[in-house]
Amino acid sequence: MDAMHLFAIEDHPSQQRMLQIMAEHPAFSALTLATDLASARELMAQSSLAAQFDFVLLDLELPDGDGIDLLPALKPLQAPMMVYTVLEETEKLLNAYSAGASSYTLKTDDPDQLREVIVQHFHQRSGFPLSPKMAQRLLDSRLRPPELPPHPQPLSPRQIDVLQLLSTGLYYNEIALQLDISENTVVTHVRAIFNKLEVSNRTAAVHRGRQLRILEL
Repeated sequence: MDAMHLFAIEDHPSQQRMLQIMAEHPAFSALTLATDLASARELMAQSSLAAQFDFVLLDLELPDGDGIDLLPALKPLQAPMMVYTVLEETEKLLNAYSAGASSYTLKTDDPDQLREVIVQHFHQRSGFPLSPKMAQRLLDSRLRPPELPPHPQPLSPRQIDVLQLLSTGLYYNEIALQLDISENTVVTHVRAIFNKLEVSNRTAAVHRGRQLRILEL
């Protein structure tokens, strides 16, 4: 199996760390990381570097714009382009497909899970792979009217503190030190946050927190 050079455009610190861990696997030869649209374009302008990119992983919510706007400029790389996001709207999925994305998957905190998805798509290079949740959401949008999302339970002040620190990319032990509580207590708060916001990982929790204006945009 040929190792691939991964070009990732991702601004969230915890996801950047996860990508760095994932890229240590033999499936990858290198990781080039951009944190926004501007830095991605700067790296793509370095033709000798850009020619090495075998796979593109693209977040949509970036500090200086929508990742979809970058897809046309990525096409000359002739590499698979996977949108990697917390956004579950079918409109975003269809816009990404129209702009040239070759797959669309939801974010995870598990580097092994993401690696498997990337490796599989890299070697198949056919169709338009979707995460199961997005495939179901696309089907539902065609079969029945969209449902309004339920209003989440309010977070406690301490849970908001934990969520704010999660948004900075800190690990649980680092959050415990900041708040002068045990790591087990942090874990308990994180589980409660996930349940109340109806999400399954920290990246989605931060996104939902910003949508609800619990966190600053």
